[in-house]
Amino acid sequence: MRALVAIGLSFAMLPATLLTALAGGPTTASWTQFRYGPSHTGFNPHETTLTPATVGALMPLWQTGPGGVYTDPAVANGLDFLTGRRNGQCSGFEALSAQTGKVKWSHSLKAFRCTDPAVSGKYVVLLTRNPLRLSVWRAATGKRVWSATMPPGRYSSPTVSAGIVYVAAPNGYVMARRVRDGLTHWVVKLHGPLTSEAPAVTGGRLYITSQSGKVFALGLRHGHVLWTVSSGVPAQTQDATVAVAGGQLFVSSNLNTMYAVNLSRHSIAWKSSDIQFTPDFAVAYGLIYVATAPQGPHGQGPNVFALSQQTGKVQWQFTGGFFASGPEAAGGVLYVSTDGPAGTGTLFALNAKTGAKLWSGPGAGSYPSYPAIVNGRVYVNNRCYGLPK
Repeated sequence: MRALVAIGLSFAMLPATLLTALAGGPTTASWTQFRYGPSHTGFNPHETTLTPATVGALMPLWQTGPGGVYTDPAVANGLDFLTGRRNGQCSGFEALSAQTGKVKWSHSLKAFRCTDPAVSGKYVVLLTRNPLRLSVWRAATGKRVWSATMPPGRYSSPTVSAGIVYVAAPNGYVMARRVRDGLTHWVVKLHGPLTSEAPAVTGGRLYITSQSGKVFALGLRHGHVLWTVSSGVPAQTQDATVAVAGGQLFVSSNLNTMYAVNLSRHSIAWKSSDIQFTPDFAVAYGLIYVATAPQGPHGQGPNVFALSQQTGKVQWQFTGGFFASGPEAAGGVLYVSTDGPAGTGTLFALNAKTGAKLWSGPGAGSYPSYPAIVNGRVYVNNRCYGLPK
């Protein structure tokens, strides 16, 4: 789907959105979906405002609505898209001004759970569970474009790329629909139950894993299985995560072992059991950043680790108190949140290469989202951090 060819056109004649697609990522002003883009690295390579030299001045800029549990934000087209959870239910879907936090549009929802929103051009995609529906709204106005009831299953967050939305369910189904009208592109049934990670999409391939530890590579045109490889690492949680960077697929679905797949050789590159893993990781600067519970006696010890992308060996570690989550990287800075008692928490900014602490400030409560770092701002839950004017 990313293999686009322009014949007889200069790059100057191509629209910015097409140039972005050719480059393999969202625009410089966007964080379109779970962990930045369709390869789910959690890394924005275009951030230049927030750097190790400037992030020490980071401060809260705005907060809207009450505290609570929120999905990971998607920031695009000047809007911050997120859903909220109240009384055990997904209660609302809204678009905020990324600049001021003012609500631009909102919808009340009655669903058990909402996945992370994903932005595709002028549309925003959301999957709700119980009722199980995949819906698309116009991003600017909140007008619903289409909605479809999905077969039963615990679906992943949607992945969007080049106008197609991909979702997977543990019962083995993977489906692709056209974002603008919901037209089914293809549906395939894979062997064995799948983990419920958002599929990674890049280089004309979709990557997903099974609960038995098998990796599938699907072609984007028809959904055909191109190759598989067995990792020998069965999943211990349905909430696995995958990411693609540097010719490798990184998989975290087992508390004891993380592994990497060489995508050109279709083979396991390495397995690491150096730490207790979680599905929370990001990939940037030749490192894999893993956020965990404190790994020491009596709830003490390091809770953020950086592993080599090439070997899986620990390069540095950071101790930040309570359970760490949501690592994301941009501008040479790693952002990670910790929860805390009575709804407290801390947002840390670390030097992505060394793990040195650059800044910390009030966090987003007991259930911080993955942040979105874009245009010199950090969006976490229903709040925004930035530099003073």
